Amino acid sequence: IIAAAKSKDLQALSDLCNYPLYVDLGDGGQVIETKEAFLALDPEKLFTDAMVTSVTECDLDAVTVPRAGITLCTDYDQPSITSSYNENGELGISGINF
Repeated sequence: IIAAAKSKDLQALSDLCNYPLYVDLGDGGQVIETKEAFLALDPEKLFTDAMVTSVTECDLDAVTVPRAGITLCTDYDQPSITSSYNENGELGISGINF
């Protein structure tokens, strides 16, 4: 996730998602049902400087992977990418929030 955010690679990030997932780019949010719908997002709205900084500069030593999943961000009032387990037990991105 961090590498995809750092390189602003929407395709790489889409490969890490569990669909459906919730995406709020600051415009009220929406549920993204498919990879194709995710790839249709505007990468400039997703990969803002604030998002890239918050995800790439998070303290990985403080991140744990509990059953509920993980959230990558520098602080909980900053943009974040959340991963959780789907019904098959696979960890993947489940939410992107500004």
